[in-house]
Amino acid sequence: MAFVEDKETAIGELIRVTRPGGYVGLNETYWTEKPSSELLVYSASIGPQILTEAEWRTLWEATSLQERTIDIRSLEAVQETRDRIKWVGWRSIFPAWGRLIVLLLTRPGARASIAGQLDVPPELFRLLGYALFAGRKPQNPATGPGD
Repeated sequence: MAFVEDKETAIGELIRVTRPGGYVGLNETYWTEKPSSELLVYSASIGPQILTEAEWRTLWEATSLQERTIDIRSLEAVQETRDRIKWVGWRSIFPAWGRLIVLLLTRPGARASIAGQLDVPPELFRLLGYALFAGRKPQNPATGPGD
């Protein structure tokens, strides 16, 4: 959803295509506190439209889903990296690093692209968290959240 402008409509579509009694879940990045204007410009330049925790809560609570939950988490880059390596496995990591090294050595355009991706404002990761959202579509679609 980070690249979707109209998140309310997108969530509505997720709910619409979910069968009655089925679940909708999201894993979304959010600002843990208001970012600087420079960081907002940087974020917009790479594409994602990141909301605050309060904005996500407002969107989620306005849905027709029942049993809505929100689980707020901090983003810890080092732990995330460890978890990804554990999930993918070392056997997949080494060939990927090998391909990366070949790209860095042989393709100037790839070097520039990778350098640009690594040039991240230092406070970015400090100000980001992620939230897990889940809710169940009512059995009777006419039933609202309070029914």
